[in-house]
Amino acid sequence: MGNTLTNVVKTVKKNNFYSVRFQQLYKDGITMDNILDAIAQFENALVTLSRFDEYLQGDKKALRDVEVQGLELFKSYGCIACHNGINIGGNLFQKLGIMKEYEGNSLGRYNVTKEEKDKKYFRVPTLRNINWTHSYLHDGSIDQLDKCVQFMGEYQMGIKIPQEDVQKIEFFLQSLTGKIPNVIEN
Repeated sequence: MGNTLTNVVKTVKKNNFYSVRFQQLYKDGITMDNILDAIAQFENALVTLSRFDEYLQGDKKALRDVEVQGLELFKSYGCIACHNGINIGGNLFQKLGIMKEYEGNSLGRYNVTKEEKDKKYFRVPTLRNINWTHSYLHDGSIDQLDKCVQFMGEYQMGIKIPQEDVQKIEFFLQSLTGKIPNVIEN
């Protein structure tokens, strides 16, 4: 998010609320490892059950017909090749711009590995709770879900997805939204 872990530790240490909380939760208070653990714990709390999960567990009425149609389109267009598994993504790195060259400035995974083959490779994001996670792409350059579906069709699959199909896929993606977890705020 445009920061370094070293700077994050310094920033968090300056915050009285977090200083007290970290001391309560971790015997050594605010450290890089403890911040990473806290972030991981928070992210785990965001794994929510959605209507799609109910559908997968056998409740065929959990999804509306248009959402099931969107699911079928999601699979038939090949989106499932990258957005798969329990989180519907997040399992692999993929080149952004397989079928059409992506002109963005970020070099993706290359920034970490410094290997030429990793240029423009990014972690495929989970699609769970996608309604909560806009703006889209690694750089937040797309602010609407339907535009992101169109972008992915063009850049990843080399096709223009008809607007009617985009809307159905969007309805399916919205079914991946679970109940917002209770997060205690003080």
